[in-house]
Amino acid sequence: MQYKNEKNSKQRNIYHNIQHNINYVQARTDLALENREKFEGTNTEVQGVILREKQLTHDIKLTKVDIVNNEGAKAMNKPVGTYITIESENLLSNDIEFLRKMKRVLAKEIKSMLPKTKNANILVVGLGNREVTYDALGPIAVSYVEITKHINDYFGKEEDENNVSALVPGVMAQSGMEAASVIKGVVKQTKPDAIIVIDALAARSIDRLNTTIQLTNTGINPGSGVGNHRNAIDTESMGTHVLAIGIPTIIDASNLSEGEKEMVLTLKDIDENIVMLGKLIAKSINLAMIS
Repeated sequence: MQYKNEKNSKQRNIYHNIQHNINYVQARTDLALENREKFEGTNTEVQGVILREKQLTHDIKLTKVDIVNNEGAKAMNKPVGTYITIESENLLSNDIEFLRKMKRVLAKEIKSMLPKTKNANILVVGLGNREVTYDALGPIAVSYVEITKHINDYFGKEEDENNVSALVPGVMAQSGMEAASVIKGVVKQTKPDAIIVIDALAARSIDRLNTTIQLTNTGINPGSGVGNHRNAIDTESMGTHVLAIGIPTIIDASNLSEGEKEMVLTLKDIDENIVMLGKLIAKSINLAMIS
């Protein structure tokens, strides 16, 4: 792959020497697309899995993976449901025009995966730990989401306008509680029509870091990408529709080094990228709520 941005190319070359090894270990991944790619080149049709790809623009690719039955779920090691992946290496840049274009693309997909309910109550949840840069995507994104529920409750709202509330439950080390438990308590009190959960993900390939956005209606297991399995946040556990949005910010590379139990790799400029990506997700949600 050729990189237009020299800085991005150098950034990736830092980790190029270990990419070969990563391809041969069973590194965990949160991306359904990467699990599907395991079967490429084998001439094997994956029963129960439907794959559709579309080049939206010269620099944005969209892939839809539908897991339609238990056979597909077993093969993919993912729950039955829809997984939309939006990819572009330009997500590593700070090109304003590109980010505006990506915001419109992402907003359209977010809206397509939410219930078609007028004046819906939407709860946006930012998972992760803001004090750990690669895990701060969710809290950063929530800080830029336009919260409207309290305003609409007091002053009324325009026709077709959604009520948006937000929550950052923190991690267990900060609160002593699982995020799923905190969210479930809020859901019980506020009864949202849908939850949008934002979280940092783990990828298998370095090329996916900060360049891939995944949306799924199957929910999320916080921390699963790096082995910290927590209770699921999904439609079944929450009792309402759950849309999960994530971007891979780390590679689990613990298998590369004997004795390293929690080794992760991330990009050099993660500090800048994570804020930009958090803003992108938030602005896309804001647009989806009003368009």
